[in-house]
Amino acid sequence: MKEIQPPQPIPYPDHPILKSIYRLPILLYRLGLGPLIGKYILVVSTYGRKTGKVRRTPVEYFQYQGRFFVMSGFEDRPDWFQNLRKNPPAGLNIANRQLCARARKPETEEEWEGVLTFLKSSPVAQLSEPDLADQLEDATLINAIKNWPVLTFDLTD
Repeated sequence: MKEIQPPQPIPYPDHPILKSIYRLPILLYRLGLGPLIGKYILVVSTYGRKTGKVRRTPVEYFQYQGRFFVMSGFEDRPDWFQNLRKNPPAGLNIANRQLCARARKPETEEEWEGVLTFLKSSPVAQLSEPDLADQLEDATLINAIKNWPVLTFDLTD
């Protein structure tokens, strides 16, 4: 079996215009329109690992059994992912809710079941890897997924 990477439907935003487009959900949240996109997109606030400044990034998420999951489609390249690995406290804006949380890798079998459910239902995964949902019973793939850049959050408030 070829090595399957996390779903990546669009190129990494190296260009300033592309970066601006990716940040559009932040504007929607600030305008009070978070509920329009809050079913699939949250805004995660992190502390910059170099500057310590607050950074906000829109990310696709999934909620499973009360737990939130996010996955980077660009391996561990995105700053938000690196920031959370270095400094796990985070703010989550989801629809019209603001939550405080601590990021970490999933650990339990139940949490990994949440990741697999995320992959089965993710519009991004369905667009970029339409056959992925059918392969999620394969033990080799499941072990590979455990090395993907996936995080879950423990709510702190």
